[in-house]
Amino acid sequence: MNLYGDSGISLEAFIELLYQARTVTKERTASIRSEPADKTIPFARKPRMAYYFSVLEDLVQKRKTG
Repeated sequence: MNLYGDSGISLEAFIELLYQARTVTKERTASIRSEPADKTIPFARKPRMAYYFSVLEDLVQKRKTG
């Protein structure tokens, strides 16, 4: 919500960016890495949501500047 409010772009354009960020996140899921908080869990979950919001922030910045 904060990203949308701060972006100053239309709702339609923002929704388009949401879908773009989703696509990028899905494409790059295999390369998302993090250290597990609990070393006893061999297959920790990847921080995809954090990655998604990072991608979305970048897309919003590009839309605002370009």
